[in-house]
Amino acid sequence: RGEVFERFRFDFRLELGTSCDVELLRTHLRSFLLKIHVCDSTLAPLADAELSFAAELHTAPSRSSQPLPASLQESWVDCDLTQELSAVPGGCVVPIKSLSIDGFRLGLCVVAAAPS
Repeated sequence: RGEVFERFRFDFRLELGTSCDVELLRTHLRSFLLKIHVCDSTLAPLADAELSFAAELHTAPSRSSQPLPASLQESWVDCDLTQELSAVPGGCVVPIKSLSIDGFRLGLCVVAAAPS
């Protein structure tokens, strides 16, 4: 891994047992995706360098007695989320968008490195 310039953090929460209006959810998710599409205008420009992209998924510890499938074991990495978010040097948190409807919450913030 190289230097981290930006880390996009999505927080999803779904309360089980709640029903949700699918059309309302679709409308809000569309709005959320449009905000992501234009969020470059909110962030500082990145340096001219060869950049790469990676996605990570952090989940709550599983209460299941089922072991992790073999297909996931090779790429599974345990990490400390607090440590991962502080991995951006001089980072500042930029809130981008949030939504909350019928037991479903979604938030996005960007931890961006201080401009050099």
